[in-house]
Amino acid sequence: MNERTESIEHVEKFCTEFPYLVDKSIIIQDAGYPSKDIFARYQALGVKFIFKCPSAHLTEINNAPMGNTIVELDNGQKLRIIKYKGRIEKGEKKKDTITLVTNLFDFSVDDMKILYKKRWGVETLYNKLKNKLKIEELSGKTKNSIYQDFWASICLANITQTFEKEGTKIVQEQRKGKFNKHEYKVRETAIVIEMRNKFIFYSLFAPSRVKKDLIRDVIMDAVRSTTPIRPNREYERNFKPNYKAKHNLKSHL
Repeated sequence: MNERTESIEHVEKFCTEFPYLVDKSIIIQDAGYPSKDIFARYQALGVKFIFKCPSAHLTEINNAPMGNTIVELDNGQKLRIIKYKGRIEKGEKKKDTITLVTNLFDFSVDDMKILYKKRWGVETLYNKLKNKLKIEELSGKTKNSIYQDFWASICLANITQTFEKEGTKIVQEQRKGKFNKHEYKVRETAIVIEMRNKFIFYSLFAPSRVKKDLIRDVIMDAVRSTTPIRPNREYERNFKPNYKAKHNLKSHL
């Protein structure tokens, strides 16, 4: 499936289903999406957008100078181009030229940088779904089994996010007054392990009156495994190869 085609279909559905949100929303997309067709279609739908462009793209965009400029494409579209040196993704070793294309003309350059960085939460969610919850490893090939696996992973992602937030509050409270180079949080994979081991059984079989205590037990078990929060990491992490056995999801049982 073509991601650009899917993107247009998603945005068209958004405009049809939620017309009252269109003028209150900004679509932010990464370097794999920008094209003259997408720019034109979004403009026709009345959608505000910000795209990060690849290093080699349309001539008019490539030739735009550093800073803030307005260009006109050969099909008559007027777009704003913002080019600057910076790091968008965590772990980037050097500052590269970042090129943003938008139809927002009234925002400052600093505001545009902040808006584009809002996309990072989507990337971290993809990382969690693909590498920690293994959403692409399906238990069956039928439509129904794919739906079941997909929504089970989404449910697990939402619950682990909530439990991680609660567990991190406990960790930071426990470390209050101690000298640490970094702040600490609950290790996300610890929550996933505890959830896989216990939470489903607690949810399905435990009496309602004891579920709250059992859920807290899951959080407290995960609190024992922490990891430092390292903002502005200068070096890329060396991830393990994608072994057939998922060691980060091993069971304690």
